[in-house]
Amino acid sequence: MEDKISSLDNVIDFREFFYKVFNNWYYFLLSILLSILISYAYVRYSTEYYLVSTKVYVKKDNNNYNSSAADILYKSLNESKKSSIKDEVSMFTSFPLILQTVTDLRFDISYYLAGNIKTSETYISPIKIICEKNVTQNNPNISFVVRVVDNEKYNISCEKLNYENTFKFGKEINIDKYVFTVIKDTNFKHADINPILIRFRGLKQIANIYQSKIEIDKLEKQSNIVTLSLLEEDQQKGIVFLNTLVDNYSNLQKETKKESSLNTVSFIENRIKSIEDSLSLIEKKLQDYKNSHKIPDLDLKTQSIYNKISSLETELSTYKYQDKYYSYLEGY
Repeated sequence: MEDKISSLDNVIDFREFFYKVFNNWYYFLLSILLSILISYAYVRYSTEYYLVSTKVYVKKDNNNYNSSAADILYKSLNESKKSSIKDEVSMFTSFPLILQTVTDLRFDISYYLAGNIKTSETYISPIKIICEKNVTQNNPNISFVVRVVDNEKYNISCEKLNYENTFKFGKEINIDKYVFTVIKDTNFKHADINPILIRFRGLKQIANIYQSKIEIDKLEKQSNIVTLSLLEEDQQKGIVFLNTLVDNYSNLQKETKKESSLNTVSFIENRIKSIEDSLSLIEKKLQDYKNSHKIPDLDLKTQSIYNKISSLETELSTYKYQDKYYSYLEGY
């Protein structure tokens, strides 16, 4: 009997539970509204990152069926320098290649559209900065805010330098050793352009950031196709970076192949020159030996004997013809 009472005590009284919920409904509603508000704020104002990827076929020719004799000869001399597919793939994350890519794209200058709360990076900016690389590389990192006044003028300010002024588009300006020109894209109306944040940063710093961003994944264990991917705040910027990275890798492979061909030609030419020098030296020693031991030149001697034999044969033929002629006259 006691066991039954104990079991009933553990049963939830749903009537009492719903009664408490009903009496405190405003707390539950407030919690739900607060959760929705926090979720909206997170989605609206947090930084979004886009996954950008591309597939690359890494060609690694390990056979010599289609190679020339010179290529085979050069490869045999550089057998220890052969790289595997893994080594080729690792080139995509090499610092020199990434540094060249961000330098070609001028990623040392970044553009951000400033909103009331959120500031987002953009690759296609209503304005562009034209300047030499030494401006961003020889000076400390800095940020400027550009506000478009109209189609002709803009206002630029820098909190770090405590600077603000108004200039015309297309005119070169100098702000504490930062020399550059601001160009406006005519496709944008000045009334629709929000303030734009411009950041100058070192290329090596940018290269380190992208080096850590790149992810490499092989489709299959024995496949030569790899997938390069990265997370980028501006999708277009990520696409341009990966395309340029692959192009630079392809150009590097061409330059490497060209250098190998030049090394092959140089090697063969050096070998031919070495053989010619050896033959000239041997010929000189042979001639010196003949002269010192008074050995006649056999080729010249043979040619002289051959000429004498030819002369005698010609003379013999003439005598035979005369003999036949005289025999004919005697019979006549």
